[in-house]
Amino acid sequence: MSSRAPDRAQVSTRHERELYYEFAERLTAEGCSRSTTLLCGTIGGVTRWVCNCDREFASANQAHVCVPGVTVNDLLARHPHWVTEIYGAIIDHLRSLGPVHEDAVNVGIFLKSDRKIAEFRPRVRSVRLSLYLPYEMSDLRIARTLPAAADRIVHLFKLTSPAQIDDQLREWLAEAYDFNTD
Repeated sequence: MSSRAPDRAQVSTRHERELYYEFAERLTAEGCSRSTTLLCGTIGGVTRWVCNCDREFASANQAHVCVPGVTVNDLLARHPHWVTEIYGAIIDHLRSLGPVHEDAVNVGIFLKSDRKIAEFRPRVRSVRLSLYLPYEMSDLRIARTLPAAADRIVHLFKLTSPAQIDDQLREWLAEAYDFNTD
């Protein structure tokens, strides 16, 4: 068994690996490299950089797995209707606060302003919502907390119904939005 670090192109599924290599071959044939900046500026009121893989990030040349994203609708279409209802309740509230960038990839949707606000990850029987806040909260609904950086704590929620997006969760979404927006 090798102890070397995994290849940057090593992603979770065979299909994703095929997409990655197909996309990388196309970029190479076109003379592109990931470090080429396609666009910098404000997109939808949020400062963004667009990579060759058509995904948007806060920083130019930000490190990421350079695999093309999917659309929010394509991702949600793979899941039961209740997943779409939960997402609708979350994104509607965040949009009421200001511009939000939705970065959909095969594992979920990253909700961003100047920095990542939240991650929405559909699962078989639930949705995992991760909120990025400057402090650690304690609440029975929080499944787990993880340090993301010195000043950022990730709070993981397990959601199974749109009714769980109540006033308290909307308040935490607002705090996450404010904290991650300059």
